[in-house]
Amino acid sequence: MIETVGKSEVRFIFRKMSEQAIKPVAVGVVVNVDLGMNYGIIHAKGYGRVLIMRNFDKDLVQLSNWLSVEVEQNTDPVLTFERIYCNFIDAGKPKAIDEPLPTATSLSKTGTMNLRIQTPVFIGNVTFGSSIGLSPYLGRVYLNKNLCKKFNASPLTWVYCGVISVAACEANFNSFWEARTARREDCDDPKFAQSIRRCLGRFHSFNEKNICILQLFDRNDKDKGFAYVHSFDFAHIIREQDLKKAKAIQVYVAAQLLYFPDYPVLACYARVIDDGLQDVPVETVEEKLAMLDISVTDNSSDVGSSKPKALEDAQLICDENCETIDFISKLLAYQSVAKNIKKVDPVLFNDLCAFITKYT
Repeated sequence: MIETVGKSEVRFIFRKMSEQAIKPVAVGVVVNVDLGMNYGIIHAKGYGRVLIMRNFDKDLVQLSNWLSVEVEQNTDPVLTFERIYCNFIDAGKPKAIDEPLPTATSLSKTGTMNLRIQTPVFIGNVTFGSSIGLSPYLGRVYLNKNLCKKFNASPLTWVYCGVISVAACEANFNSFWEARTARREDCDDPKFAQSIRRCLGRFHSFNEKNICILQLFDRNDKDKGFAYVHSFDFAHIIREQDLKKAKAIQVYVAAQLLYFPDYPVLACYARVIDDGLQDVPVETVEEKLAMLDISVTDNSSDVGSSKPKALEDAQLICDENCETIDFISKLLAYQSVAKNIKKVDPVLFNDLCAFITKYT
């Protein structure tokens, strides 16, 4: 679906971001150590793989240790991004920190050491029975078909997973982490909710095979950065020409980096909600919604009102924590449901998409 092109767009963004005077600090866990070449790799929150080479300390950089380190763009001729998948490199001495997630190691049957971590995961699109989720600290997590079937994976919901560090490949949807266990658990920590953003996006460029970059914005057309979106993150099949002309694509992405606001973040779900072929009048949607009973929430609570009332003003449900948008998004995230609604009542389907477009 997505063609392979050069990475000039990504590199331009990196050059623009590297002009920062203050070095940002990355927090991550050591996932690989090479004593022969004196380097280690940590998987850092928001930054992905970070190379520890300039200030490598074999007594500190050990598998499963959590570290904090100042980082900058990796431009060294040795061990570049293309070889070890590290966009960033250490710019200061790493420091040991307490582990934010339960972390351990285990010995496999082949004698290799596995890194195991317990983490909450936000489930994204479910494709062919498998799924990709986002962990607040670890980024993209692959959940295989058997695991998804075991706990009946539902898109756009939180689960708690035991994951291991793996090599990214096509089979695991290019993920560095794979879930081995999963259980449903209420992840009511607001920090988790803040780590996942619901945004709108439009096509910006292709990065590599099956990966594109979307430019993100909100309902006020305010810039929200960029995101890497894989072809299997989409909740439906989309052709290249349709992707390029889509006016609005709803995406669930990781939090924007403070010091690198233009650095493309990771995504786990995408759906075209305005294909640019039609203009659905939102006023019509609001008139229809006014006839429904919807629980309205305020800014002080995440729990719906105990007494649903008729919606008199559509703006009442359109704050940033709007439960109606979440409900519609989760409904359409089920591919079979979305297909049936579109088939049985295409007008309703367009109305729902228009509502999401306006109030996301």
